[in-house]
Amino acid sequence: MALEEDATTQSTLLKFHDHRGDSWNVHTESISLRIEGDKAHFSGCVYDPVSMAYGDGQTNEYDWADVEVSADQLIDGLSRVLSGQTWEQEQLRFDTLGLIVGNSSLYSPGPARAVLSAERSALLFLDAHDAIFATLDQARTGIQMPARELDQIFLQALRTQPEHLSMLRQVGFERTVRALLQEAHLNEIHATPLAESQGLWLVTARGDERGQMLVSIESEPGQRVGLQLVDRVNGMRDRKRADKAVILTRSSFTDDVVHDYAGRQDRIQLVDYDRLLGTLTDAG
Repeated sequence: MALEEDATTQSTLLKFHDHRGDSWNVHTESISLRIEGDKAHFSGCVYDPVSMAYGDGQTNEYDWADVEVSADQLIDGLSRVLSGQTWEQEQLRFDTLGLIVGNSSLYSPGPARAVLSAERSALLFLDAHDAIFATLDQARTGIQMPARELDQIFLQALRTQPEHLSMLRQVGFERTVRALLQEAHLNEIHATPLAESQGLWLVTARGDERGQMLVSIESEPGQRVGLQLVDRVNGMRDRKRADKAVILTRSSFTDDVVHDYAGRQDRIQLVDYDRLLGTLTDAG
């Protein structure tokens, strides 16, 4: 998996720097997280000029570490942190209190530490998800955690920062919609892409395969959905013999759409950004 087709693409998700003390005793700690291709790199650095690391009067002012994990491991680890667990790798510890990168031996002034709030950790997870995955299928099958459980964690993270809905990339927005659909059904849902580039799914719930719903996702936040697109989706609903069509957008619908489809809510449902945001926050 890669952030883009170009495997050299990089994305920096976290830069933390703490600088304290006076001119004679400046203590600094820094942590960064970047995505590079299908790898995630945590870097930590500590400088403490008065560290007595050896315990015998000698000093060892620096500690630095670079921890590499796969992109899948990163998402899996961040998911566990948001679930209240601790994620540990060699020279790396991430829990609900924050992030630690580096050594804790006698030959080190200690690891670098970054205190992250629950909201900041949630945002880091959402950013990492968007940076790593290119498609929803990849995002749902690339890690060890069951997809439905990860969907719940994704919604949990987004509900701490609901305004971030407008900033998600296509894959994050699609995950939001699919997770909300699953949350509304007791049984497992199955979504079959009809035209992946157009964001069209045919959705059925287990045990009710005859009741089908056509879902259209229009992810562009600044582009209003017009009558031509709504007519096309409604026509496809007829051709696929779906019981209902739902069009979701992070924008709004044009006036002619609202006028022409006002009395057809039993067949086609229009969900604009405000309604979608309300669904996200109310259900949480």
